[in-house]
Amino acid sequence: MRFIASMLAVCGAYTAQAASIMTQISAEEVNINDPDTTDTSNEVGSGFGNGKNEPTPVIDLTYSKASDATNAYLSWTSGSQPKRTTAPINSYYVFARTNDAIPLSWDVNVPGHYQAPGSDWDSPNSFMITNLQKGTDYWLWVGAHNEDGTGSLTGLPKTTTLTTLPSPVVNINVGEATANSLKVTWGAPLDNGGLNLDGYTIYQRESFEDPTEADIVGKTAGGVFEFTSSNLIHGKTYFFWVSAENAEGSTLSTRNSGITLAEIPTPPHNVQFSGVTATGFTFTWVAPKDDGGAAISGYDVFISEGTEQSA
Repeated sequence: MRFIASMLAVCGAYTAQAASIMTQISAEEVNINDPDTTDTSNEVGSGFGNGKNEPTPVIDLTYSKASDATNAYLSWTSGSQPKRTTAPINSYYVFARTNDAIPLSWDVNVPGHYQAPGSDWDSPNSFMITNLQKGTDYWLWVGAHNEDGTGSLTGLPKTTTLTTLPSPVVNINVGEATANSLKVTWGAPLDNGGLNLDGYTIYQRESFEDPTEADIVGKTAGGVFEFTSSNLIHGKTYFFWVSAENAEGSTLSTRNSGITLAEIPTPPHNVQFSGVTATGFTFTWVAPKDDGGAAISGYDVFISEGTEQSA
Protein backbone atom coordinates (compact mmCIF):
# COMPACT_ATOMS: atom_id res chain seq x y z
CA MET A 1 0.00 0.00 0.00
CA ARG A 2 2.83 2.38 0.77
CA PHE A 3 4.39 1.64 -2.63
CA ILE A 4 1.10 2.36 -4.46
CA ALA A 5 0.58 5.58 -2.51
CA SER A 6 4.12 6.67 -3.29
CA MET A 7 3.63 6.01 -6.99
CA LEU A 8 0.38 7.97 -6.99
CA ALA A 9 2.12 10.88 -5.34
CA VAL A 10 4.89 10.82 -7.93
CA CYS A 11 2.42 10.57 -10.82
CA GLY A 12 0.38 13.37 -9.34
CA ALA A 13 3.46 15.61 -9.13
CA TYR A 14 4.44 14.78 -12.71
CA THR A 15 0.92 15.51 -14.01
CA ALA A 16 0.83 18.83 -12.17
CA GLN A 17 4.23 19.76 -13.57
CA ALA A 18 3.21 18.86 -17.13
CA ALA A 19 0.00 20.84 -16.78
CA SER A 20 1.90 23.89 -15.57
CA ILE A 21 4.33 23.63 -18.47
CA MET A 22 1.54 23.57 -21.03
CA THR A 23 -0.42 26.43 -19.44
CA GLN A 24 -0.13 29.81 -21.13
CA ILE A 25 -0.22 32.68 -18.65
CA SER A 26 -2.51 35.44 -19.82
CA ALA A 27 -1.00 38.92 -19.95
CA GLU A 28 -1.92 42.42 -21.06
CA GLU A 29 -1.66 43.09 -24.81
CA VAL A 30 1.28 45.34 -25.65
CA ASN A 31 2.82 46.98 -28.70
CA ILE A 32 6.08 45.47 -29.85
CA ASN A 33 7.54 48.86 -30.83
CA ASP A 34 6.10 50.99 -28.02
CA PRO A 35 9.07 53.01 -26.68
CA ASP A 36 7.47 53.18 -23.22
CA THR A 37 6.85 49.45 -22.94
CA THR A 38 9.25 46.65 -22.09
CA ASP A 39 7.32 43.48 -21.45
CA THR A 40 8.54 40.87 -18.99
CA SER A 41 5.36 38.78 -18.65
CA ASN A 42 6.65 35.38 -19.68
CA GLU A 43 4.68 32.29 -20.64
CA VAL A 44 5.99 28.73 -20.57
CA GLY A 45 5.35 26.14 -23.28
CA SER A 46 6.50 22.59 -23.96
CA GLY A 47 9.90 21.81 -25.45
CA PHE A 48 11.13 19.33 -28.05
CA GLY A 49 13.51 17.28 -25.93
CA ASN A 50 13.29 13.91 -24.29
CA GLY A 51 12.30 15.41 -20.97
CA LYS A 52 15.58 14.49 -19.33
CA ASN A 53 18.69 16.38 -20.45
CA GLU A 54 17.59 19.36 -22.53
CA PRO A 55 18.29 22.90 -21.19
CA THR A 56 16.15 24.65 -18.63
CA PRO A 57 13.84 27.44 -19.91
CA VAL A 58 15.29 30.90 -20.49
CA ILE A 59 14.18 33.61 -18.06
CA ASP A 60 13.52 37.35 -18.13
CA LEU A 61 12.51 37.35 -21.79
CA THR A 62 11.81 40.95 -22.82
CA TYR A 63 11.61 43.05 -25.93
CA SER A 64 12.33 46.69 -26.56
CA LYS A 65 11.55 49.15 -29.33
CA ALA A 66 12.86 48.03 -32.70
CA SER A 67 14.59 50.20 -35.28
CA ASP A 68 11.51 50.11 -37.49
CA ALA A 69 8.08 48.53 -37.75
CA THR A 70 9.39 45.27 -39.22
CA ASN A 71 11.93 44.34 -36.53
CA ALA A 72 11.78 43.37 -32.84
CA TYR A 73 14.66 43.31 -30.37
CA LEU A 74 14.54 40.46 -27.82
CA SER A 75 16.72 39.87 -24.76
CA TRP A 76 16.78 37.08 -22.17
CA THR A 77 18.93 35.23 -19.67
CA SER A 78 19.79 31.58 -20.07
CA GLY A 79 18.70 29.29 -17.26
CA SER A 80 20.94 27.59 -14.73
CA GLN A 81 22.77 24.45 -15.78
CA PRO A 82 20.81 21.36 -14.74
CA LYS A 83 22.72 18.86 -12.62
CA ARG A 84 21.65 16.08 -14.95
CA THR A 85 23.60 17.34 -18.03
CA THR A 86 26.93 18.82 -19.01
CA ALA A 87 25.90 19.52 -22.61
CA PRO A 88 26.27 23.26 -23.32
CA ILE A 89 23.66 25.48 -24.93
CA ASN A 90 24.68 25.49 -28.58
CA SER A 91 21.83 27.70 -29.90
CA TYR A 92 18.49 29.28 -29.14
CA TYR A 93 15.37 28.73 -31.20
CA VAL A 94 13.33 31.90 -31.66
CA PHE A 95 9.77 31.95 -32.97
CA ALA A 96 7.52 34.77 -34.19
CA ARG A 97 4.04 33.32 -34.79
CA THR A 98 0.86 35.00 -35.96
CA ASN A 99 -1.30 32.79 -33.70
CA ASP A 100 -1.15 31.81 -30.04
CA ALA A 101 -0.38 28.12 -30.59
CA ILE A 102 2.79 26.93 -28.84
CA PRO A 103 5.44 25.88 -31.40
CA LEU A 104 5.94 22.13 -31.57
CA SER A 105 9.04 22.02 -33.76
CA TRP A 106 11.68 24.26 -35.29
CA ASP A 107 12.64 24.43 -38.96
CA VAL A 108 15.07 26.96 -40.41
CA ASN A 109 13.10 26.95 -43.68
CA VAL A 110 9.84 28.00 -42.05
CA PRO A 111 9.10 31.75 -42.00
CA GLY A 112 9.09 33.09 -38.45
CA HIS A 113 11.63 30.51 -37.23
CA TYR A 114 15.02 31.95 -36.26
CA GLN A 115 18.22 30.64 -34.68
CA ALA A 116 20.33 32.66 -32.26
CA PRO A 117 23.88 31.75 -31.14
CA GLY A 118 24.34 29.66 -28.02
CA SER A 119 25.84 30.92 -24.78
CA ASP A 120 27.00 29.97 -21.30
CA TRP A 121 24.54 29.16 -18.54
CA ASP A 122 23.14 32.10 -16.54
CA SER A 123 24.25 34.62 -19.17
CA PRO A 124 22.47 37.49 -20.98
CA ASN A 125 21.51 37.10 -24.63
CA SER A 126 19.85 39.18 -27.34
CA PHE A 127 18.51 38.75 -30.84
CA MET A 128 16.91 40.95 -33.51
CA ILE A 129 13.86 39.42 -35.21
CA THR A 130 13.59 40.77 -38.75
CA ASN A 131 11.15 40.82 -41.65
CA LEU A 132 8.00 41.09 -39.56
CA GLN A 133 4.82 42.42 -41.14
CA LYS A 134 3.66 45.90 -40.18
CA GLY A 135 0.50 46.21 -38.09
CA THR A 136 0.42 42.47 -37.34
CA ASP A 137 -0.16 40.50 -34.10
CA TYR A 138 2.71 38.20 -33.08
CA TRP A 139 3.39 35.72 -30.29
CA LEU A 140 7.13 35.44 -29.53
CA TRP A 141 8.90 32.38 -28.08
CA VAL A 142 12.49 31.45 -27.20
CA GLY A 143 13.91 28.03 -26.26
CA ALA A 144 17.45 26.96 -25.37
CA HIS A 145 18.80 24.05 -27.42
CA ASN A 146 21.58 21.52 -26.84
CA GLU A 147 22.48 18.09 -28.18
CA ASP A 148 19.65 16.52 -26.18
CA GLY A 149 16.91 18.74 -27.54
CA THR A 150 15.11 22.01 -26.93
CA GLY A 151 14.02 22.98 -23.46
CA SER A 152 10.60 24.31 -22.54
CA LEU A 153 9.86 27.50 -24.48
CA THR A 154 9.51 30.88 -22.84
CA GLY A 155 7.09 33.27 -24.55
CA LEU A 156 5.66 36.76 -24.50
CA PRO A 157 1.97 37.72 -24.76
CA LYS A 158 0.46 39.04 -27.97
CA THR A 159 2.40 41.94 -29.41
CA THR A 160 1.52 44.15 -32.37
CA THR A 161 4.02 45.73 -34.73
CA LEU A 162 3.72 49.38 -35.64
CA THR A 163 2.04 50.73 -38.73
CA THR A 164 3.58 53.34 -41.03
CA LEU A 165 2.74 55.60 -43.93
CA PRO A 166 2.22 53.78 -47.23
CA SER A 167 4.92 53.86 -49.86
CA PRO A 168 4.25 56.01 -52.96
CA VAL A 169 1.99 54.76 -55.72
CA VAL A 170 3.75 53.17 -58.69
CA ASN A 171 3.58 53.61 -62.47
CA ILE A 172 1.78 56.96 -62.53
CA ASN A 173 0.84 57.75 -66.11
CA VAL A 174 -1.03 60.53 -67.92
CA GLY A 175 -2.71 59.80 -71.25
CA GLU A 176 -5.92 59.47 -73.28
CA ALA A 177 -5.81 63.18 -74.02
CA THR A 178 -8.67 65.13 -75.52
CA ALA A 179 -8.86 68.85 -76.12
CA ASN A 180 -10.09 69.44 -72.58
CA SER A 181 -9.30 66.34 -70.51
CA LEU A 182 -6.46 64.00 -69.42
CA LYS A 183 -6.67 60.58 -67.78
CA VAL A 184 -4.34 59.77 -64.86
CA THR A 185 -3.63 56.13 -63.92
CA TRP A 186 -1.38 54.53 -61.28
CA GLY A 187 -0.68 51.31 -59.38
CA ALA A 188 -1.15 50.55 -55.68
CA PRO A 189 1.79 51.15 -53.30
CA LEU A 190 4.10 48.19 -52.80
CA ASP A 191 3.80 48.74 -49.02
CA ASN A 192 0.47 49.72 -47.45
CA GLY A 193 2.13 50.44 -44.10
CA GLY A 194 0.31 47.57 -42.41
CA LEU A 195 -3.09 49.23 -42.83
CA ASN A 196 -5.88 49.25 -45.37
CA LEU A 197 -5.54 52.02 -47.92
CA ASP A 198 -8.27 54.63 -47.46
CA GLY A 199 -7.92 56.03 -50.98
CA TYR A 200 -5.99 58.31 -53.29
CA THR A 201 -5.90 62.07 -53.83
CA ILE A 202 -5.03 63.55 -57.25
CA TYR A 203 -3.16 66.86 -57.46
CA GLN A 204 -2.84 69.01 -60.58
CA ARG A 205 -0.78 72.05 -61.52
CA GLU A 206 0.34 73.88 -64.65
CA SER A 207 3.88 74.02 -63.26
CA PHE A 208 6.09 71.09 -62.25
CA GLU A 209 7.41 72.96 -59.20
CA ASP A 210 6.26 72.59 -55.58
CA PRO A 211 3.42 70.05 -55.55
CA THR A 212 2.25 71.47 -52.21
CA GLU A 213 0.86 74.36 -54.24
CA ALA A 214 -1.01 72.06 -56.61
CA ASP A 215 -4.80 71.92 -56.65
CA ILE A 216 -6.69 68.85 -55.47
CA VAL A 217 -8.77 67.88 -58.47
CA GLY A 218 -10.10 64.49 -57.35
CA LYS A 219 -10.21 61.62 -54.86
CA THR A 220 -10.77 57.90 -55.39
CA ALA A 221 -11.40 54.91 -53.15
CA GLY A 222 -8.63 52.48 -52.23
CA GLY A 223 -9.43 50.07 -55.06
CA VAL A 224 -9.71 52.68 -57.85
CA PHE A 225 -6.56 53.50 -59.81
CA GLU A 226 -7.64 56.06 -62.41
CA PHE A 227 -9.05 59.57 -62.62
CA THR A 228 -10.00 61.83 -65.53
CA SER A 229 -9.35 65.53 -65.09
CA SER A 230 -11.71 67.63 -67.21
CA ASN A 231 -12.42 71.29 -68.05
CA LEU A 232 -8.80 71.76 -69.11
CA ILE A 233 -7.50 74.20 -71.73
CA HIS A 234 -6.67 72.67 -75.11
CA GLY A 235 -3.03 72.37 -76.13
CA LYS A 236 -1.74 72.95 -72.60
CA THR A 237 0.66 70.94 -70.39
CA TYR A 238 -0.53 69.80 -66.95
CA PHE A 239 1.42 68.10 -64.16
CA PHE A 240 -0.12 65.51 -61.83
CA TRP A 241 0.74 63.88 -58.50
CA VAL A 242 -1.15 61.12 -56.65
CA SER A 243 -0.99 60.53 -52.89
CA ALA A 244 -1.76 57.18 -51.22
CA GLU A 245 -3.48 57.44 -47.84
CA ASN A 246 -3.96 55.20 -44.79
CA ALA A 247 -4.79 55.91 -41.15
CA GLU A 248 -1.20 57.07 -40.51
CA GLY A 249 -1.30 59.73 -43.23
CA SER A 250 -0.40 60.09 -46.90
CA THR A 251 2.62 59.76 -49.18
CA LEU A 252 2.94 61.77 -52.39
CA SER A 253 4.09 60.22 -55.65
CA THR A 254 6.56 61.55 -58.17
CA ARG A 255 5.00 63.72 -60.87
CA ASN A 256 4.00 63.00 -64.43
CA SER A 257 2.61 65.28 -67.11
CA GLY A 258 0.35 65.31 -70.13
CA ILE A 259 -0.70 67.71 -72.87
CA THR A 260 -4.27 68.26 -73.97
CA LEU A 261 -4.95 68.09 -77.70
CA ALA A 262 -4.94 71.21 -79.86
CA GLU A 263 -8.02 72.29 -81.83
CA ILE A 264 -8.50 74.08 -85.14
CA PRO A 265 -7.76 77.78 -84.65
CA THR A 266 -10.47 80.36 -85.07
CA PRO A 267 -10.36 82.37 -88.34
CA PRO A 268 -8.14 85.43 -88.73
CA HIS A 269 -10.08 88.65 -88.44
CA ASN A 270 -10.04 92.32 -89.51
CA VAL A 271 -8.99 91.47 -93.08
CA GLN A 272 -8.25 94.70 -95.03
CA PHE A 273 -7.24 95.45 -98.65
CA SER A 274 -4.73 98.16 -99.58
CA GLY A 275 -2.41 99.11 -102.42
CA VAL A 276 -4.82 98.04 -105.17
CA THR A 277 -3.31 98.36 -108.70
CA ALA A 278 -4.27 97.10 -112.15
CA THR A 279 -2.33 93.92 -111.58
CA GLY A 280 -2.46 93.28 -107.88
CA PHE A 281 -3.30 94.37 -104.38
CA THR A 282 -2.14 94.00 -100.80
CA PHE A 283 -4.26 92.90 -97.88
CA THR A 284 -3.61 92.42 -94.15
CA TRP A 285 -5.28 90.57 -91.24
CA VAL A 286 -5.05 90.02 -87.52
CA ALA A 287 -4.12 86.64 -86.05
CA PRO A 288 -6.93 84.40 -84.71
CA LYS A 289 -8.21 85.14 -81.26
CA ASP A 290 -7.77 81.43 -80.36
CA ASP A 291 -4.83 79.51 -81.79
CA GLY A 292 -6.43 76.18 -80.77
CA GLY A 293 -3.77 75.47 -78.17
CA ALA A 294 -0.80 75.38 -80.57
CA ALA A 295 1.36 78.01 -82.27
CA ILE A 296 0.12 79.24 -85.66
CA SER A 297 2.49 77.73 -88.23
CA GLY A 298 1.26 79.70 -91.26
CA TYR A 299 -1.68 80.94 -93.30
CA ASP A 300 -3.28 79.77 -96.55
CA VAL A 301 -4.31 82.65 -98.83
CA PHE A 302 -7.14 82.11 -101.32
CA ILE A 303 -8.05 84.36 -104.31
CA SER A 304 -11.44 84.17 -105.92
CA GLU A 305 -12.47 85.56 -109.33
CA GLY A 306 -16.18 85.83 -109.60
CA THR A 307 -17.61 82.61 -108.18
CA GLU A 308 -14.36 80.65 -108.64
CA GLN A 309 -11.80 80.33 -105.88
CA SER A 310 -8.16 79.38 -106.19
CA ALA A 311 -5.26 79.16 -103.77
